[in-house]
Amino acid sequence: MTQKSTSGNRQARLYLSRVDPWSVAKAAFMLAIAVGIIIVVSVSVLW
Repeated sequence: MTQKSTSGNRQARLYLSRVDPWSVAKAAFMLAIAVGIIIVVSVSVLW
């Protein structure tokens, strides 16, 4: 079996150059709503 030698390293990098503040605010709001619903449901189940 022969092995092929690669000439360079192949790396995938993800750079977040620009983030829209409105999309971050919407995502944080939806996450907070989801966590709140989970807490209400879990408290009502444990009650």
